[in-house]
Formats: sequence, structure tokens, C-alpha cells
Amino acid sequence: AVAKVIQKMKDKGKGIIGMKIFGVGKLIDRKDECIKYHLSHNFIDASTIGIENKEQLDDILERYPIVSAEA
Repeated sequence: AVAKVIQKMKDKGKGIIGMKIFGVGKLIDRKDECIKYHLSHNFIDASTIGIENKEQLDDILERYPIVSAEA
């Protein structure tokens, strides 16, 4: 239901930022599933991810697909 509302907002020209895509840390053990869900919705323009240290950053960067700047 929420995705439909957000899609309508996007259709009206709003920028959409995905926040807390790991459920405020409650879904941290399901990172790949969360990232896949996030990337499968074309209405999300950007996202924020809380990272506490370099190891977490490296882990997240390895999980996200490489996207060309020209894409």
C-alpha cells in the first residue's frame, strides 16, 4: 500500500529518498533482501544507510551492484 502512494508522489515529480532500508537495524541480518527490495522500485532516487565503521561501509559497497555513471 505504501509503495503505491510513493509511486504516485514520484509520478507527480517528487524526489524520493529511501531511509532506514534495514528497518532501523532490525533487518540487518537480511541486508541482501532489503537491498534487492530497495533497488527493485524505480521510484526511489536516493537512500540513506547508517554506517558505524569502515567494515560496514565495505560490506554494503560489496552488496550493491556497480552502476555506471553513464547509465
